[in-house]
Amino acid sequence: MIDVCIIDDDPIFVRLLSIILSGTDRVDEITVYKNGKEAFETLSVIEKQGGRLPQIIFLDLNMPIWNGWLFLEECRKKEKSFADWLFVLTSSVNPQDINRAEEYEKVEAFVTKPLKRKELEQILNKCVA
Repeated sequence: MIDVCIIDDDPIFVRLLSIILSGTDRVDEITVYKNGKEAFETLSVIEKQGGRLPQIIFLDLNMPIWNGWLFLEECRKKEKSFADWLFVLTSSVNPQDINRAEEYEKVEAFVTKPLKRKELEQILNKCVA
């Protein structure tokens, strides 16, 4: 069983992704943050206290306060990863965004929304194998 963190401000997407994740019987806990700043600060505290960090992070790019890019930059600057696997999950199909995401060594893949159950199963298979 794995822990998953979703960093996304779209409540409908978060709800759907949570339902799909829960239905896989592979996910123990799902934590949701509405922006990158909230996620970064909370995950930093959990890490500092020796708490349990997620194995997978799904990160949206377009959010208020701190978008996904700022979250990634702060992780890079502070040399934080917070998870074994980080997937950029966005509605953007802009080739510049895809290239930019590839510049971050912590980003495993750039996945476009909507995420289908089959794609999610492939991601989980990769991460849990």
